[in-house]
Amino acid sequence: MTGTGSDPGTTGAAPSTIEPGTGSPSSQRIGGRPLLARNVNREILLATDVESADGLWGKFMGLMGRRSLAPGAALWLPDSNGIHMMFMRFAIDAVFVGKPDTAGARVVLSVHESLPT
Repeated sequence: MTGTGSDPGTTGAAPSTIEPGTGSPSSQRIGGRPLLARNVNREILLATDVESADGLWGKFMGLMGRRSLAPGAALWLPDSNGIHMMFMRFAIDAVFVGKPDTAGARVVLSVHESLPT
């Protein structure tokens, strides 16, 4: 998951979830509800407007060509284990998460803050 200004918590210890919530109407939807990301242990909302890049093209394009990412926004790259910063216009924070547990929470595996363009 990539975003700006997030507080993902301690690497390897803080489960986060991508789940239906009360996010922005412009965010990707599951079951008709926008996606949001939160830190389960700290009860911190990480992003209220989570866009999901599900397909190959969406993952390739990612945030390329965008001028910025709004506060509270994030891009989720499901089933991906890497990102690139080609043609990016702004720095991002990248949070890599593991597979979901039975409750849907994903443990944070690593955090990379302010990746340069």
